[in-house]
Amino acid sequence: MDNDLKIRSYKAEDALVLMENPNEPGLKGQPYCERWARLNEEEGVGFTAVYQGRIVSCGGVRIYWKGCGEAWFITLKGIGQFHIDPQIAKTQLYKIIKEHNLQRVQITPACNWVPGLSYARWLGFRVEGKMRKYLPGNNCELVDCYMMSIVKE
Repeated sequence: MDNDLKIRSYKAEDALVLMENPNEPGLKGQPYCERWARLNEEEGVGFTAVYQGRIVSCGGVRIYWKGCGEAWFITLKGIGQFHIDPQIAKTQLYKIIKEHNLQRVQITPACNWVPGLSYARWLGFRVEGKMRKYLPGNNCELVDCYMMSIVKE
């Protein structure tokens, strides 16, 4: 691991810092963001990546009930410039799955978010279906999302 990268436990304030200049343009200025960030801390487990003293990403799993949760992540706009190994996030995700004995972890990325969908597939998520007008996008208009999951058979 890069000596300039530190991984620590997630706090809601970390995500709020990233939402000031998020990688996903639809997140900026959304009124629900603070509630979302706090629920992720209160109802799950997560990690924050700090690179050269700057918060660059957060992610984790909000536990819904025994064996099932929803993964989430948020990154700083332009995170690719830092050349951080994406395997770190994958390792953290599977660590959470194992430690919490999760049988199902799901995510709901926007259908038009090509980089996020590619990353989700690389992490091991598979598309189960499409949810119409599910999440707020730009200008608070609802956008279609995929239901994707990792299911332990």
